[in-house]
Amino acid sequence: MLFNSTISLRQRFPQYRGYKLEIRFKETMIIVNANTIGRVFNSSPETFLKQPEVLKYMYDYGKYRLHPQHTRDLKDRYHYSVSRNYSQNGDLRETYYFEKNLAVRYATWLNLDFGVWLFHYIDDIISEIGYIKWENKLYY
Repeated sequence: MLFNSTISLRQRFPQYRGYKLEIRFKETMIIVNANTIGRVFNSSPETFLKQPEVLKYMYDYGKYRLHPQHTRDLKDRYHYSVSRNYSQNGDLRETYYFEKNLAVRYATWLNLDFGVWLFHYIDDIISEIGYIKWENKLYY
């Protein structure tokens, strides 16, 4: 069993400079609510995702992220997901969830100290659960 049922590891809400972040454990991955990261420095995930160096990073990282036996297309590789819903007054709300490495890159893009803090926070979570298991492979 990946998660100890006595410890709540499915979701964490750490605070940075008074802003509450959201970190989730989805399946076998750690994902971070990118909207909460952006609020710390008044930025949006959409702005970050349009940067040429970020697009190149996602492309390069995607090429080497998957186990060689997997032959999914680049478009199917996981970097982030978007949850869309409507508020009661009809406004579309989009919530971006970044995979842990992209989340740290976003935080670092906003502020180096913030990126280092988020990296160490996620690293502590990984140390606490021991490892992330993905199709019988261990990723530290």
